[in-house]
Amino acid sequence: MGHGYLRRGDYQNAYGAYEAAAEKYLVTAFPHAMQQCRDNMARIKDKQKNPDMVVGFHRHGFDIDKTLFYPPVQASDERISRS
Repeated sequence: MGHGYLRRGDYQNAYGAYEAAAEKYLVTAFPHAMQQCRDNMARIKDKQKNPDMVVGFHRHGFDIDKTLFYPPVQASDERISRS
């Protein structure tokens, strides 16, 4: 789920998804996957602190391409209301 949220630039939900996955992987035989979740969580925090920073994220485990991916630029949170 975290991968999909990242693809949309939804960093808050991506963080929550990776947090839940890391907890699940903690009790399984996949320590590498847990570490990737935690690494992505740290990268999400970096991105939230500095939205202009270019941050790459680990892909999900089923993707054959293991390079970091860079989601599209997230739209500004400023809302322009028109009356």
